[in-house]
Amino acid sequence: MVAAIVVASVIILTQCFSNHENDSGTSIMVEVSATENEFDKIMDRCCEVMEKRIQLFCEDEPGLDKAKFSIKRTNDNKRIRIDLKNVELGHDQVARVLNLLQSQGCLQFYETYTFNELSDCFYKANVKLAEKDNPNLEADFKFLYEGPLFDLLKHSFNQIAPGKYEAERTACVGKAKAIDTLAINQMLIETRDLFPHDLKLAWTVEPEIVDDSEVLGLIALKLSPDNKCALNGEAISDARLEYSSYNGEPEILIMMNNEGAKSWQRITGNNIGRQIAIVFDGYVYFYPVVTSEIPNGRATISGGNLTTEGAINIVNILKAGMLPVPVTVVE
Repeated sequence: MVAAIVVASVIILTQCFSNHENDSGTSIMVEVSATENEFDKIMDRCCEVMEKRIQLFCEDEPGLDKAKFSIKRTNDNKRIRIDLKNVELGHDQVARVLNLLQSQGCLQFYETYTFNELSDCFYKANVKLAEKDNPNLEADFKFLYEGPLFDLLKHSFNQIAPGKYEAERTACVGKAKAIDTLAINQMLIETRDLFPHDLKLAWTVEPEIVDDSEVLGLIALKLSPDNKCALNGEAISDARLEYSSYNGEPEILIMMNNEGAKSWQRITGNNIGRQIAIVFDGYVYFYPVVTSEIPNGRATISGGNLTTEGAINIVNILKAGMLPVPVTVVE
């Protein structure tokens, strides 16, 4: 694990650079800050990954398959410069390049908790937050559907009879408006001691529209005994764009190496009837129910309002490999 905190920022994005009057193109400057003992290793890996990503981008873009580009460290050795020579990118292409460069490319597979396994924890958290605001408040049944946390997070309870509720067996513990997620995150930090130590919560990547509001799902991920995901991107040998035979929507087919396939077979075999969450760069794209053991080392990313362009970007990021550190783009 790299102990250094590294921040990479795109400092310059311009449609014109020149050493000669007729030269033009797109130039991007990436600045990296790291502790001295890890700096060269991190810079070299960033250059390698970025070069692969830009190469795959050019191969996929009409008219750019023969484009010339260079990626190199600057003279002061603190920056990486990417030059696409004689190429002026459109607005959408610029957005794609920035997305390719700033995405860490972290793919993870998690086992999950279900809400019925955590409902008491969320109830106690809601009560604790309410008592913080009013120490003399007495907890009663109303905290199942109101209170500081549940006012914002619409939890996964079903009413099965008048006055009787049942927690759903789903990894989605609740849904909330996108504008409320930061407040909910803070509440869950304040009540962290009430939840299992191996619980990790993550929001879905794309909102659904409910009553003209953007709504995200909160997914309960279960950490492995060593506080990691069940499987990560190192298990991936290849990825490609496909289209669903069910609805024609784009999806990403992932193929795993031998070790990954063995782990995937074990993970799916141990979770039949439960959900496995597929997480990319910290957001949940898909959390399907496992119906059977999967022995062939394949998995599919779909959902999350995935577009063809977005799927191509993710495929290229997965093929190029993961950046060693998160990257922040400043335009």
